[in-house]
Amino acid sequence: MVPFHLEAEVPESREVTLTLPLDTPMGRVQIQVTPLPAPPTTTLFRPTDPAVATEFDSFMRLLPSLRITHGGHYAAVRSDQVIASGVFLDTVLRLARMATNGAPFFCGWVEPPEGYAFRSGQLVVEDEVVP
Repeated sequence: MVPFHLEAEVPESREVTLTLPLDTPMGRVQIQVTPLPAPPTTTLFRPTDPAVATEFDSFMRLLPSLRITHGGHYAAVRSDQVIASGVFLDTVLRLARMATNGAPFFCGWVEPPEGYAFRSGQLVVEDEVVP
């Protein structure tokens, strides 16, 4: 058995499931957890126009609940209310402009509550051998 190195993203639950290769012998093993440096954070730029900045603040205030109700969509917010949402930005902007008649609003992408799962690798399907 060759030792191997593994990196994992630890969720809020602090639960990480590890499936070892079949050639791993049974018995005691040593598992070491070393926190990695935090990735660079994304800087949010608050709009300079005071009216749009107010709507931006409203969007950020609503964001925790928006992640549950509108996760994976764009959401346009005006006066602490969602005025339009959808998958396509141009459609959401058009609906928001019609709903506000030119009044300021803020539209942004809402990440789903579970985040994103990226998987890579190769799927191998083997024929089942029937004796």
